[in-house]
Amino acid sequence: MELTRGNNILDLIISNSYDYLHSYDIEKTVMSDHNLIHARANIRNIPTKNTTTSGRIDSFHALNFYGRNIDWDKVRKELDAIKWENIFSGMEAHEMYEVLSSKCLQICKEHIPLRRSSGRKHQIPRDRRILMKKRANLKRKLKKVTYAVAENAIQRQLHLLEDALAQSHVRQREQEEQRAVENIKVNSKFFYSYAKKRLTSTTSVGPLMKENGELEDGPQEMAEMLQTEYQRVFSKLILRNG
Repeated sequence: MELTRGNNILDLIISNSYDYLHSYDIEKTVMSDHNLIHARANIRNIPTKNTTTSGRIDSFHALNFYGRNIDWDKVRKELDAIKWENIFSGMEAHEMYEVLSSKCLQICKEHIPLRRSSGRKHQIPRDRRILMKKRANLKRKLKKVTYAVAENAIQRQLHLLEDALAQSHVRQREQEEQRAVENIKVNSKFFYSYAKKRLTSTTSVGPLMKENGELEDGPQEMAEMLQTEYQRVFSKLILRNG
């Protein structure tokens, strides 16, 4: 086992199958006092199940709800004019949801502008892509070197690249914050959208391997599998008299 922070092991990779993990590497970084863990799994990429929205609902993402010239009064007026009770009469809950989404989408398409395509092929800035490419090349060289002097030289170069990447992230965040502040008066929704994006984070768990070797990525099923696995590793307390 390798250390992940100083002389300690503070990071764990939990798996319900010993064969799930192929190999791992520990990499030091100047951006944190925790080392990076690169783990490789013995699975192929599998499509993620869409458990949130249907295809029609995804069309909302093509609309720019933060536009400055949206006539929200017309949107509200058209929504208020719909006789929802008459439309929903005799429908099941999922049918009501589909009709509601379809009607709202139809009205929004008439008054909400489309999102503008940035036209850029890469979301990552060019200077950062160059630094990341140099870092990848140095990491490949690091695995091949056998002399301590050469290894130390590559490590120093990697540290300099890590510093440059960290500064690139800082500059981008400062620019985004400045843009959000400048839009408070003219487009407050843009500012609150930016703030909400910074407050929320997403984590990904799984997929997990079933006993029959199949992979499962359903949230409910994975939660039950993890609960079962945790229960197995704990033994019952035996009380002895005297």
